[in-house]
Amino acid sequence: MKSISYEREADASKHFYFTNFPDMKAVNYVFKGFNLHRSVEMVICYRGEIAYKCGDKEGTLHRGDILIINSFDYHFYEYVKNASIFILVLSNEYINDVLDGKTMEFNNVIHVNPSTIEEIEQKLTYEFNHFDDLSFIGKKSFVLDLFSKLEKYDLFRPKENTFDKEICKDIIAYIEEHCRERITIESVGLEFGYSKNYFSHMFNRIIGENFNTFLNRYRLSKVDELVKENPQYSIEEIIYLAGFSSRETYYRTLRKENA
Repeated sequence: MKSISYEREADASKHFYFTNFPDMKAVNYVFKGFNLHRSVEMVICYRGEIAYKCGDKEGTLHRGDILIINSFDYHFYEYVKNASIFILVLSNEYINDVLDGKTMEFNNVIHVNPSTIEEIEQKLTYEFNHFDDLSFIGKKSFVLDLFSKLEKYDLFRPKENTFDKEICKDIIAYIEEHCRERITIESVGLEFGYSKNYFSHMFNRIIGENFNTFLNRYRLSKVDELVKENPQYSIEEIIYLAGFSSRETYYRTLRKENA
């Protein structure tokens, strides 16, 4: 099984990632492992073929197929043949008017007719070339217009609340809130009512790596975030705000991550 990584950067407020790969092979685009995040991700195939796995579903996408990855769905996809795709990663602010997050979620794969995919391809190509000029309202309008073209298809299903997905959300939310504190796998396990050994086994199974590795990687990304948001702070202050106990611990973790 591929490793799993949590894409914390995809869950920033008003996050909107939009890219076009006219030739996936040329850029050698492939996930190294399963990814998950709170944001919704769309992969729109307009040429060729890609393979995907999303939760317990897997298959191939061709022209006119759209993969929609719900919040905290494990997923990966990769080039198969002559593939061209658009990728959008949308934080909740862009889809909360489309989706009733309490009871409904997106079907993972929808199939649109040739005229619709042609219309979407033209729209996304134009918007991609003008994307830097869009405000938050412009981006949200763009998303709503895109989903208006898809709503006549089998777009929604009742929400599937699996134990792994729900506990994953809760654990990551807890780490987000408490990462500045001295937390350990034992203290977090007790918070959720599990012994250290049981929680460690469950965490490794769901997240795909051990707790300390995940926590340190999370804190590294928190440092990057704080540097951007608080240029007035020294690196020493930011290191401690992110939860590292010392400058030495931070640099040791950074070297290990970049090795």
